[in-house]
Amino acid sequence: MTHMTESTNSWRRLWGLSVVLSGWVLLDTGAANAEPAIPFTAATAETLDGRTFSLNWSAPGVHQVRIEASVVANHFVGPPVATSNHAATVTLILPDAPRWYFELIPDRGAPLVIADRSLHLLSAANFRDVGGYRTKDGRWVRMGLAYRSNALNQLTDADLARASALGIKIVCDLRMDDERRSGPDPVLGHATEISDNVMADRQVAAGRGSVSPARSAVKRMQDAYRDFVSLPSAQRGYHDLFERLSNSENLPTVFHCTAGKDRTGWAQAVLLTILGVPRDVILEDYVLTDHYLEPQIASVENTLRSVAATAKVIMRADPSYLRAAFQEVDRRFGSFDNYLHKGLKLSDVTLTAIRGNFL
Repeated sequence: MTHMTESTNSWRRLWGLSVVLSGWVLLDTGAANAEPAIPFTAATAETLDGRTFSLNWSAPGVHQVRIEASVVANHFVGPPVATSNHAATVTLILPDAPRWYFELIPDRGAPLVIADRSLHLLSAANFRDVGGYRTKDGRWVRMGLAYRSNALNQLTDADLARASALGIKIVCDLRMDDERRSGPDPVLGHATEISDNVMADRQVAAGRGSVSPARSAVKRMQDAYRDFVSLPSAQRGYHDLFERLSNSENLPTVFHCTAGKDRTGWAQAVLLTILGVPRDVILEDYVLTDHYLEPQIASVENTLRSVAATAKVIMRADPSYLRAAFQEVDRRFGSFDNYLHKGLKLSDVTLTAIRGNFL
C-alpha cells in the first residue's frame, strides 16, 4: 500500500529521514459531481517535538497522495518523502529546521501546501500561521504569508532566530503606545516595524466603570470588541494593515498585540472573512488562543486567586466577544461588505488583491 522509489530512499538516507505510515483510513472513492481545483476537504500538519510530524487529510475520490517536504514555503524541488495509497494519516520524522512545509500532491486535482499552524515558540506561544483554512467555495488560504502572534518583546534568542528565519517583511504592532514603550518589539531579521494603535481612541477605557463581577467583565470585553469595529482609530489601523496585506511585496507579515487574542483576533477574523472562510471555522481559529496559551493563562489565574473569575473572563477567548464584533458590524453597517468598504474604506481593488495573494 506504500510505494517508495529508489531515489526517495536515497533522499531519506541523505537527510536521516524515517517514514512511518499509520492509521490507514479508506477514503471515499466515489467521484464528486463537481471536483474542486484542490480535492482536499480537510488537511492538517502537526508536530510536538519539531521533528516528528503527523499529516492528516480528507480527499474524497483521491486514490494516491505523494508528499514532498521543504523548509521554504511553495518551493519543493526534492523527490517525494512518502507516497500513500488510500491513507489519510502519514507520520514523518525530519531533521530539525525553523519550519517544515508539506506539499500534498493528489492523483487528481491541484496540490495543497500545509504546515503546522504553530511555530511552537516557547516565548511567544500564540505565534501562528493565519492560513491553512478551506474557504466556502473550496479554495484554501495559503500558509507562510502572514502570521498572528502575542507580544514579541519576550522572545528568547532561539525563538528570535526561528522567527527571523521566516523572512518576515513587516511587523505590525497593534498595541497601545504605553504597551510598546514598556515592551518594544525586537528586530526580526530585516523586517520593518510599523505601529497601528487600533485602540488610540479608547485611552480612557478604565473610566467605563469598575470590573469586579465576572459578568461585568464579560460586558466590558464585548464592548471592547465592538470598539474594534466602531472606533475611528481601529478603522484606520485595520485599514492600514489590510492595505499592506494586499501588496505581495510586504509578505510575509506578522501582526500582533499583547495576548494575540483581541486586537489580533479581530484582524484575523476580518482577514478570514474577506477570504471566504466559514464563520464557524473563524470562531474555532479564535479559541485556539486558549489552547496555545493555556499554561500562561492557568498561571495567571492561579496567581490572581482573589480575582480569578475576572482574570479568566479577560484572558480567555470567549466566542461571545468575537460575535459581539460581528454583531456591531451588522448593527452599524448593515453587512460585512459595507463594513469593509465604508468602515475600513477598502476598495474592490484592494480586496481582490488580498484574495489573489492569499487564496
